[in-house]
Amino acid sequence: MCHGISPADNRSKILAGANSPTTITNAIKNNVGGMGFLKTTISTTDANNLAAYLTTPGL
Repeated sequence: MCHGISPADNRSKILAGANSPTTITNAIKNNVGGMGFLKTTISTTDANNLAAYLTTPGL
């Protein structure tokens, strides 16, 4: 909900995580934008998959 339906819109700078799982996990770890609640939900594998997906947000 926070980043919207389409990552291609780059809402809340979601594309900063494209091909960068470290950016995603750091944002969660540091509670950027209130994402800290995902600490127990998003695994390293999930972050890797999200980062890969964000490289082609229009799909």
